[in-house]
Amino acid sequence: MPSDEVRDVLLRKISSGATNRPVTPVDLTGKPGYKDATAPLSHQEAALQRIRERVAQLVTTVYELSWKGPRIPKGVKIGGFTIGFANRGALAEPDGGHFATYERVEENGGAAGDEQKIRVYLTSLPRPSKD
Repeated sequence: MPSDEVRDVLLRKISSGATNRPVTPVDLTGKPGYKDATAPLSHQEAALQRIRERVAQLVTTVYELSWKGPRIPKGVKIGGFTIGFANRGALAEPDGGHFATYERVEENGGAAGDEQKIRVYLTSLPRPSKD
């Protein structure tokens, strides 16, 4: 579980995303998988925590996209990029240049089975040149 500071930064970034929906923190105390933040971390848990904190530093913007239609929102512009295709958690422009990662929040939902929602994470990682 990320530290309180990292979680708060991520929640602020998510809540300031494209839909401007506030995110309500959930108290996980006593739930399965909960680990007290004051308990010492194992070597593997400490390594995972450092990775989570580094990823939180790299994420510059989080958007939540909702739409009705096909699973991939081809042609949608987000953060100065155009979605050409998505594959296994990565978004790419039509020319194939990856620019973000995503997680699917809803797939084929709603009464008609055509409602989709993804959370997009733009990072500050350098993009490969198109030369």
